[in-house]
Amino acid sequence: MSGTSTLFELLVAQHRRRVLLLLCQTDSVQVPDGVRARGATRSQQSSQASPQDLPSETIESTSLEIQLIHNHLPKLEDKGLIEWNRESQTVTRGPCFDVVEPALEVLADNAEQFPDGLV
Repeated sequence: MSGTSTLFELLVAQHRRRVLLLLCQTDSVQVPDGVRARGATRSQQSSQASPQDLPSETIESTSLEIQLIHNHLPKLEDKGLIEWNRESQTVTRGPCFDVVEPALEVLADNAEQFPDGLV
């Protein structure tokens, strides 16, 4: 990782913060599963189905999965903070994770000092 600015750029996104904070607590994180299954389910639905017909939880979950897969996880992987097994949809600590872990621990240890949703 190239510096503090890069760390803050990565931590600005709530989903990336959550993945990294979870990895402080556990060896691996299962990213929201069902991306492949949802695709199969959607293609089997009537072509008349529209986003308005789907429950809002389904839309939010699908949106999160898309954001993780196409944006957040690739950025973390590119910086060496995570290793991402796309087949099993599992994320583990990357070779550079130990560089950011102290900053993440400060956030986690002081979560009550930050506005809701930050940590």
